[in-house]
Amino acid sequence: MNQVAEIDRAEANALIAELGGGTQEETITVPFLKINYDQEDKQGRDVKRGTIYLEGQSEAVYAPKVNIHVMAQYYQYRQSDPSTYKIVNKTVLMEDMRRGEPRDMLGGIRCGRPASKTMAELSQEDQDMWRKKVKATRILRGVCSYEGITADGDAKSVVNEPFQLYITGSSFLEFDKVLNSLPYGKRYQDFWVEFSTEKKDKYFLSKFKTDFQKPADLTKDVVETMKLFVAMAKQENGRIEAGYRSASIEGTVESKAYDAISGDLDQDLA
Repeated sequence: MNQVAEIDRAEANALIAELGGGTQEETITVPFLKINYDQEDKQGRDVKRGTIYLEGQSEAVYAPKVNIHVMAQYYQYRQSDPSTYKIVNKTVLMEDMRRGEPRDMLGGIRCGRPASKTMAELSQEDQDMWRKKVKATRILRGVCSYEGITADGDAKSVVNEPFQLYITGSSFLEFDKVLNSLPYGKRYQDFWVEFSTEKKDKYFLSKFKTDFQKPADLTKDVVETMKLFVAMAKQENGRIEAGYRSASIEGTVESKAYDAISGDLDQDLA
């Protein structure tokens, strides 16, 4: 019911804003599903690297595998400040990176990163520089369920909690294995997927495996959660488009552009 309550609040805020009863639309937020890279948590307790946990819980629950029902998938180019890791620019959310114009919130395209054909003509050094500066990001949103343990070793369950997962680098194409394995006429929303990690050098790759024995039922709660993700994407793209238009008109990034997207920037850390 957590996701349903969140939807009711988001829809109410949107209606109030349209009726002229609000000054600023409240940003829709969803917890991040993350791979743990730390050996200790903030309290100094031992935690296993490479395990997965959901942020925003009263106490983090770590597990080697997590079941996810992906309801939405987007692509986005994101630029961060290397000194603070804070996002300084990002494009609109795209359902297909090969179509449409990836406008960004500072009035540019693709956060300045060259298109793939132009990128291929650059030196390897310049290509690596651009890939590090502006990351192509795959964003999955849905609900997750899993059994895990806390840092104290207590067994706990996470059940149907909304999540978003950002995938970059070597893991970027891993979810394609899910898309390519789907039976004819089926969508990724029709099944639960097992999300796990695999150690490679200093990093952990994201791994995905479709559970064809566990179809995802299209219940009322699922439909309501999908509405939340639609509203979330619409809100984010609206703010980015407003920033793009303002920056384009002014010829530079003025305060209006920052005002349009400041809520999203505050929520985003690389």
